[in-house]
Amino acid sequence: MSSGGHGENGTVAGVDGDITTEGSEKTTCPVCGVSLKKENYEKHLRKVHGKSPEEFETDKSRRKKGGNGGVDRKKQFFALVVVGVVVVSIMAYFLVFLKPPLDGDGDGIPDEWEKANGLNPEDPADAKEDFDGDGLMNVDEYRNGTDPNNSDTDGDGITDGWEVENHLNPLDPSDASEDFDLDGLANLEEFQMGTNPVSDVFARIVVENFGNITVKLEPLYAPTTVENFIKYARSGFYDGLIFHRVVDGFVIQGGGYYPDLSYKSPIYPPIPLEINSSLTHVDGAIAMARTSDPDSATSQFYICDGPQHQLDGSYAVFGRVVDGMDVVREISAVPVHTVNGMENVPVDPVVIESVTVYWAD
Repeated sequence: MSSGGHGENGTVAGVDGDITTEGSEKTTCPVCGVSLKKENYEKHLRKVHGKSPEEFETDKSRRKKGGNGGVDRKKQFFALVVVGVVVVSIMAYFLVFLKPPLDGDGDGIPDEWEKANGLNPEDPADAKEDFDGDGLMNVDEYRNGTDPNNSDTDGDGITDGWEVENHLNPLDPSDASEDFDLDGLANLEEFQMGTNPVSDVFARIVVENFGNITVKLEPLYAPTTVENFIKYARSGFYDGLIFHRVVDGFVIQGGGYYPDLSYKSPIYPPIPLEINSSLTHVDGAIAMARTSDPDSATSQFYICDGPQHQLDGSYAVFGRVVDGMDVVREISAVPVHTVNGMENVPVDPVVIESVTVYWAD
């Protein structure tokens, strides 16, 4: 029986097919409206309508809630409307705001940009022309954001094409005064002189009784670290010091101690840790040694004897051996011992005669 309020005449107020009674003898079938004796009600429902009174009450309850397992149909409808609005909005956004710019001639440059810069949006050939003679085709000017009618977009005295070719930003005038390869010439001077602003820079480490180790430095990726190493090398700081820590299959480390193991104090302030994902601890990598403080590197460096990628991200790699790995292997294999608490010290001192820095175009 469904819930309802009792009327004064003793009947149950019928709502949505509620069963009503007349006196106490008869009842009415909520499905077909037939008047029945109460004792025949259940038999009638089962025989005529195929349901027990309990099943009928369950069905009636579901109908009141909207059917479909008790889910409110109004809420269902509202949810579908909301989803529809969201889907339509997303489609409209993609169609209106993310629609690719019109490129009528298919040259890779939007028509609007071509019109604004004196190109013909119906002629794909002018995309490959160089209107301002700076070494960049018009399509490259578009991709770099430079002016196809001005050979020096940022006004730093260097043509856009030269800047792009040599890793400068043609929209940033400040890099004209920088010295990418640390050779003492600003990039503007390199441009004016016709020299390479990113010429390869090398360090030759001469090791007494062993030979030479040539390292290619990477000032583009580790400018602070390379500059620091160059300053120490040019000052002669490393001359006469030793590789004081040698671990076969790991590293050879030097740049801080004399042959008698007396310490040589750094002459420049510590530098911040400089990590670049392009420089990792491959076999022959050269990197800065430091204390537990990440920003404490000064003069000491190490060279990897075999890849040591467990050190990546923690120590600053700034170059790689390009000649002389046989020397590195020979040094790493020397006998070592412990002296006054210092471990892995070569029994016979491995002396650095000199470190010379040079550039090669």
